[in-house]
Amino acid sequence: MYAVYDEYDRRELALNDEDLAFFMGEENVTSNLSRIAEEVGNKAIRVRYKAFTTSEFFTIVVSDVLESVTVNVPNTLKTDYRVGEAVSFAGVTATANYRSGRREDVAEVKFYLGTDELTSLANLTQTAGNKVVTAKATLNGVVGTKDITLSVENYVASISLVTTGVQLEYVADDNISAADFADIKVNVVYADASANEQLALSANGIECVNANDVAINFANLTQTAGTKEITVKYAGKTANFSVIVIEKDSALQSFSVTSQPTKTAYTAGETSVSFAGLVVTGVYKPELAREDDVIAYADFAANGVRLFYNDELVESLDDLTKVTPIGPNTVTLSANYLGKTAMFNL
Repeated sequence: MYAVYDEYDRRELALNDEDLAFFMGEENVTSNLSRIAEEVGNKAIRVRYKAFTTSEFFTIVVSDVLESVTVNVPNTLKTDYRVGEAVSFAGVTATANYRSGRREDVAEVKFYLGTDELTSLANLTQTAGNKVVTAKATLNGVVGTKDITLSVENYVASISLVTTGVQLEYVADDNISAADFADIKVNVVYADASANEQLALSANGIECVNANDVAINFANLTQTAGTKEITVKYAGKTANFSVIVIEKDSALQSFSVTSQPTKTAYTAGETSVSFAGLVVTGVYKPELAREDDVIAYADFAANGVRLFYNDELVESLDDLTKVTPIGPNTVTLSANYLGKTAMFNL
């Protein structure tokens, strides 16, 4: 700046000259030049020296300063998910904050898992657990971030049963209990397969019910013949298995005397008749996969084997020697077991 006295006298003025003053509009800002930068915009500055004021002005451009970027996460943002569920960050925005107090939206918010940018949100719920996602917005080199914690819950997708080696066919009135089915395994398949497990049928949370959703009493299954459908329930999923109960008189494939009594010849009226050595054998149908019943005479009563002579139940063995006419007689007896009959002679 120069003070012009005449065409020959032109003096440069120092900025701190006590007669020099600066005006922003009508306001004298000489003693507080920082006022010029308090607001954003173009500021026209005129200069006064003593009694003279410049006819022209110079312009100072005050630009706004970006101080920070804020990422905004709404309180309503869904953060609890199940494995495989689609994730949405709709509603997450970013704001640019300027020194002047001005605010404006930032066009793009990106999401990161660790240092990797997420190009697809589907991967976030492939596995269970907590996932910390960083929302990041950048404007003119200024970065704003916000961590979002997602909770991904695993769940049971399905169950299936392993019944290999477990007896599932019985005869009516067989004495059974839940322990007979203890080797059934429940395969539990989760949405996140890393948690897949195999449980015992007796594990906590597993229920066995009938078609009416009533708990199964395994001891009662063989009270009647038929196919008993059992539903296994766990974590809202179900699987089924069947127990087949066969009528007693349909269970045996064959029944025969496999060992004759040690003594089969008696005299008429002889007492102390003995069937020691008599053994009968019941062979079950192959589908029952049961061992043969080999029953000695001493165990007939305990196993329900009955003896008949002339279609009448034998009450006393000594009655068998009371025969007529005089001479050799053949006494044919029948042993009855589970609806089958085996014959032998005295």
